[in-house]
Amino acid sequence: MKSTILHGDNQVLSRKKFIELTILAKKENLELVRLDWSKTEDKDLHSLSLSQSLLANGVCVAVENFFTGNTKWVVIIAGLDLTKTVFIFWENKALAPATQKKLEFKFLIQKFPIPKNVFNFLDSLFTNNKNNTLGLFEKARIGNPDEMLLVMMARQIRLLYWTKIEPDSLVLPDWMKNKLILQGEKISKDRLSSFHSCLLELDRKAKKSQLPENLGSSLEVLLASL
Repeated sequence: MKSTILHGDNQVLSRKKFIELTILAKKENLELVRLDWSKTEDKDLHSLSLSQSLLANGVCVAVENFFTGNTKWVVIIAGLDLTKTVFIFWENKALAPATQKKLEFKFLIQKFPIPKNVFNFLDSLFTNNKNNTLGLFEKARIGNPDEMLLVMMARQIRLLYWTKIEPDSLVLPDWMKNKLILQGEKISKDRLSSFHSCLLELDRKAKKSQLPENLGSSLEVLLASL
């Protein structure tokens, strides 16, 4: 099993792969040690890699959110012994190309981008063309989990709301910010807030298996109400 870095904006698929790799590590009789770098003060990866059970074949250290905001990652990575320990890094967004280049000689790097058909669907929200939005939603569902589409819709709503209340603080490329501002002009803050609440409710019910039908169909009904 090779040390791996998983990154990209498609958090649903990257997270699924992350879980699959941790399960594989257990099947290979590796002692699994998990760490969320953003939430713990004990950040010594070298020490974690040494906490090996006598009954295990080795150690697998699964680390979340290691690179974001970490100014010491180069030194830390250089000190890791990848011959004795398997490391799985999961990042909730895409790494910079320069960062990837520094890591690719030591790690298997897998990127999980958001497909273009998903962005086409998101751009169609609140454009007063319901049939077009529903058609693009069906296309976006091809090869993409409904859970991921819900997450991306919620993210889009938050960005649109942000452009209405404090656009100058939104850190995005100008072309993207201007695109969001134009899209947000077609809907009020109240409707954005209400739509976001509906998405949260669908997410809550989906996780509790309380939806009357599957999540995709429920999202389609919500979109038809726009």
